[in-house]
Amino acid sequence: MENVESIQIHLNSKFASSYNNLHYSDCDFTTSLIQISDKYTIYLSVVNAVIPYSFYNINSTNNVLFYSEQTTPVTNTTLFIPYGNYNVNQLVTYLSQNLPRTNVSYDPIKNKLIFVNSTNDFKILTQYSSCQNLLGFSFNDLYNTSIGQSLTLSGQINLANNQMIQIATNFQSGSISNINNHDMKILCSFPCVKNPYSLIEFNNNTKYKINLNNNIFSSINIKLLNQDGESLELNQQYFSITLQLDIVNFVD
Repeated sequence: MENVESIQIHLNSKFASSYNNLHYSDCDFTTSLIQISDKYTIYLSVVNAVIPYSFYNINSTNNVLFYSEQTTPVTNTTLFIPYGNYNVNQLVTYLSQNLPRTNVSYDPIKNKLIFVNSTNDFKILTQYSSCQNLLGFSFNDLYNTSIGQSLTLSGQINLANNQMIQIATNFQSGSISNINNHDMKILCSFPCVKNPYSLIEFNNNTKYKINLNNNIFSSINIKLLNQDGESLELNQQYFSITLQLDIVNFVD
């Protein structure tokens, strides 16, 4: 584009104007007032971002397991798995130690969990559980019912539940997400392939930018989401992001 003037804005969430929904990943930032004449337009892009991998693979969205032993009367156990970053051995140990009369083991060939109750048949009820994708049990409770006090879960265990990070804003980006086709506010997305407790770095090599359709810029909301559109729980850690405003003269 011709006649372009660029301004970079460096944001640190530690110094955000406010935090929304008790999430350090959902921040409002106030900047210096930028106001341009009508013959110009402002394009916004992400230059880079540094995000701490401080979020957990087991968190408030996937930590509830409802376990129902088929006794008379039925014995129900609601297990709340403590938040944290678990590997499969740590998770199997926790489940075995906290589910009544039940040993949980891991099949590394099929990547599946096996539940064996020493006394009773049992069911895992999806209606009251949130860890279906995490543990790999079915959304149909018929397949979550033990036979001979044993149940091999139908799906695979998945401890990499944060596969992608999306950076969203309050401005309409024009990007389309099948999570919500009416909320087109994603600035960019990138895979989360680092190890927990490291730093995730993103550099925008595509140079994708959005037209703000506004002649005034003085504030912005930045929200970090996972691939399901859920806010990342950064556990009181902070992220940094560099934005670029390209001010373009579109009138010859």
